[in-house]
Amino acid sequence: MPARTATGQPAWLRLVSSPEDKAAGKLWNGAIDAQHVFGDLDGRQPALLAVHDAVDDGITYWAELSARVDQPVLSDDPVLQRDLQLPDSWWTDLAGTLKKVAAVGTDHVAVRQQYMDRRGQKVGLHLS
Repeated sequence: MPARTATGQPAWLRLVSSPEDKAAGKLWNGAIDAQHVFGDLDGRQPALLAVHDAVDDGITYWAELSARVDQPVLSDDPVLQRDLQLPDSWWTDLAGTLKKVAAVGTDHVAVRQQYMDRRGQKVGLHLS
């Protein structure tokens, strides 16, 4: 969800919760691992500003605060549904970034937003 830092900087807040014994893996450390391995990918990955975790009554809560991207969203779906009419330089930059990502071994897998939304609803978070 959109947020602001204590100094008013636009940011993006990601919240996750899970039973304490299941609080690990891709939902927990993916952003930290990516930050350590890739940095900001030459300005193409939002900086991770802060992380915080807490445990309450057997539930672990994890919060990540990242710099908010001020670029427009190109697609609301992971599968492009229309031609984006992007310049060749955009595709060249993307190919270079993907080459850097592909060079790093990982066991992480992508998690769809729908999964994250369902998880949020199960713990009573309203993300609108």
